Amino acid sequence: MTHSLPLTSHIVKPWLSQRAPDAHKGDFGYVLIVAGSRGMAGAPVLAASGALRSGAGLVTVGVPSSEVTAVERRLRPEAMCLGLPERQGTLDSSAAQTLETFIRKRKVTAWALGPGLSVNLALRSLVRKLMLWSFLPLVLDADGLNNAAGWAKWPSRKEGWPLIVTPHPGEMARLTGISVARLEEDRIGFATSFARQQNLVCVFKGHETIVTDGATCYVNTTGNPGMATGGSGDVLTGIMAGILAQKVRAFQGSASFEEKRQICLEAAATSVFLHGLSGDIAAREKGQMGLLALDIAEAMPQALRRVWG
Repeated sequence: MTHSLPLTSHIVKPWLSQRAPDAHKGDFGYVLIVAGSRGMAGAPVLAASGALRSGAGLVTVGVPSSEVTAVERRLRPEAMCLGLPERQGTLDSSAAQTLETFIRKRKVTAWALGPGLSVNLALRSLVRKLMLWSFLPLVLDADGLNNAAGWAKWPSRKEGWPLIVTPHPGEMARLTGISVARLEEDRIGFATSFARQQNLVCVFKGHETIVTDGATCYVNTTGNPGMATGGSGDVLTGIMAGILAQKVRAFQGSASFEEKRQICLEAAATSVFLHGLSGDIAAREKGQMGLLALDIAEAMPQALRRVWG
């Protein structure tokens, strides 16, 4: 059995840093969230809310061009929106060129891919193409994972940044070909094995979420059943991209792949803990029944303050 550590505020606190008096938004990273499709305009909005509340300096959501108006109506005014090439309400594979130009021009620090994307052949091609971009740390979630399902070996990113993947049990089953029932028998073992085989950081969501890079494994201690609601995972994805962007921005000098993997592991573990803690704070204020994903995002500043003490 793989050895694991309980994820607590004592572990997380050293991975967070207070802001200097002369800090500016550029010190805290630029997050890009690629998400959404026709009928799924809420996913990028929720992810952006998580990224903003995590403390990211700048946040842009990239969505199919026909969905820009719907997303902008619901998006917090602090976030920006980027229209991307599409085909019938979902992103087209040609969006890769637009994204690469935007990422390099705007000096994006970290990004997330997947919430509400939908699944089709064009998206499978796009996701695989984007997964090859190891020059930028990436959180792959939801339909990002579903479009990647079925590949025996994912694109190698050993020359750059490792992936962070955030599957729930159903997505993990599609990724591994192992039934949900069997996965739940040994969540730590299967998550650790998958992270080791694919050389990435795996966040296996659920009760006592697992965070592992294949060597070190953390088991989360925060969260409650009220968080089992639509959009909660989208908020986590945004939080994770935001925390990751801040850690990458603060890292000075060149880094080996192992050092980059440690940064990703710390960012993922910190995000999972804070997401659960935010849910606990929101549940105490509003109750577990009827708790909304946005309630979790809005409680993030309180969660951060509680960890900092």
